[in-house]
Amino acid sequence: CDLEDRQKHLTRKKMEEFRNIILLYLNFMQKKDFEKLKKLRKTQSELPIAQYKDEIVNTLNDNNIVLISGDTGCGKSTQVPQFLMQAGYNNVACTQPRRIACISLCKRVSFETLDEYGSQIGYQIRFERRRTEHTRIVFLTEGLLLRQINTDATLSSYYVVILDEIHERHLHTD
Repeated sequence: CDLEDRQKHLTRKKMEEFRNIILLYLNFMQKKDFEKLKKLRKTQSELPIAQYKDEIVNTLNDNNIVLISGDTGCGKSTQVPQFLMQAGYNNVACTQPRRIACISLCKRVSFETLDEYGSQIGYQIRFERRRTEHTRIVFLTEGLLLRQINTDATLSSYYVVILDEIHERHLHTD
């Protein structure tokens, strides 16, 4: 009976062994995440837009309107909002023509900024809102921005408005 009771209950030694296994696993996962982050930072620094970071921020500091043009995949949609956040800008709105683009970019920028809980990077589309009072960058559809203009003509809740994918002309953009 005594042997049977010992087999049913966890011993201190088994608990310590289990704890060590968990710690090894967490250490492994942390190293894996660190390598992924290191690769991400290297990739970000190699994007064509990375060399213009200071120029973009300085130009925005001196001008109300800034036009940025670059090839597809150069990092405009993901990196420019991050440049602004790193420079201390809050309340940045970044429009996208489609709902799915708002969600995808929010997830990508959240991942790149290590905003695990989605408090600093958010999105807002029709009938769905993922933002908090701590949100610094919000991705939203052009139509939603137009609705906000109806109630606040100066868009006073935003410090910077990025009109992304402006070349995709349609009624909302015009």
